[in-house]
Amino acid sequence: MIKANINAVGTVKRGIIARTDKANNPYLSFIMTVSLPDAVINNQSIELFVSIPHGDQNTIGVLQDGERISVGGTLDVRNRDNKLFFYLTADGISKENVSDEDAITGKLTFIGYLKKSNIYEEKSDKNGNPFIVFSGYSVEKVNEEFICTWISFMRFPKKDADLASVIPNCMRSKAHVEITGDFLLKSHNGLIRISCKVEDMKDYVKTQK
Repeated sequence: MIKANINAVGTVKRGIIARTDKANNPYLSFIMTVSLPDAVINNQSIELFVSIPHGDQNTIGVLQDGERISVGGTLDVRNRDNKLFFYLTADGISKENVSDEDAITGKLTFIGYLKKSNIYEEKSDKNGNPFIVFSGYSVEKVNEEFICTWISFMRFPKKDADLASVIPNCMRSKAHVEITGDFLLKSHNGLIRISCKVEDMKDYVKTQK
């Protein structure tokens, strides 16, 4: 599972359309674009498919194509044919005092698995401060196929803490983990990648429903 509570600043690509879901519940939807900086090419735009459950267009107002907006809500990331798709369930939309600069910021919740080998790597920043990097993947079943989406993680010790303080017992081969932290979405040569600055990491324990 890859979900994030985010705030996105971008541009309306397609205005509001009233729809109903499979259970015949009404909702509103629109598409917004967010431009991500890219060190190789100029910029890379992604589309967010925004839905507003039980939304009232009279309250939201008209969203014009090309209008700048800020949207807060829960982002769900899906992988189809090795391409990431972003679905944002909105809980707030603003058209006032919107920044001219596109951005996506928020907190990530990841439930998935660590690698089998070479689980993490120790590094140092330009000031010589140590940190670790590692990666994990979330698994989603699509029809009869299992799709893996990879995320890169980095974790820094607190000031004056030892590097061992950010290497918990769950940092082991193929561990099933739950990780929370800062959600980072980046583009490199047009390829979109998800990364996370880790705040907490633990073994995943499935709760009984």
